[in-house]
Amino acid sequence: MITKNSFTIIIFSALLILLSARLFAQEENVIIKNYNLQLAKESPPHRMLSKLSGKWNLDYKLWINPEDEPEEGSGTADAELILGGRFLQISMDYSIFEKEFTSQHTFGYDIDLRRFSLFSIDEFGTDAIFEYGDLDLSIESVVFTGIDSISVNPSTGEKSYQYKIELYIPTEQEVDQFGFNTYFLNPEGKWKPLMETSFTRTEQ
Repeated sequence: MITKNSFTIIIFSALLILLSARLFAQEENVIIKNYNLQLAKESPPHRMLSKLSGKWNLDYKLWINPEDEPEEGSGTADAELILGGRFLQISMDYSIFEKEFTSQHTFGYDIDLRRFSLFSIDEFGTDAIFEYGDLDLSIESVVFTGIDSISVNPSTGEKSYQYKIELYIPTEQEVDQFGFNTYFLNPEGKWKPLMETSFTRTEQ
């Protein structure tokens, strides 16, 4: 038989369980919220990328065949901070073989992984590049590396080759020039330039 006292104890215990569950849920939400806020903070690497925001003129060299002289040309670029300064998006417009091309490159820094990120697409194909990279202070560049299984290795004519992308960011507070270069690994194990691009600021 359930007495009045035992019934009161049951109700009290149930209330304690509900209260504990609610407090645990609130604490868990606070932990998740604080974790997300921590990951969303602007960091020194983000501020480093932000120095490249603005409008630029660009000059490039493109090696269709690494043994030949490069094609040379020029164009413009617009670099803007997006998503609250968490990413830098660079849109480039240039002419190659008398045809206009556009490419977009989005750079970020993953606080959780402590690595830079790059997402890149262009009108040369329908493939997209996504990779991580690290800062190399000796050359003042963020270096991304990856395997391209879509494009053709200029040195061998075969698909799937190893490449690296260097984003050169001077250490000065105000940046008026920077570089964005792509290299591939030839059969002899040496890095050969595929495209080297230099930028000169026109507007902040």
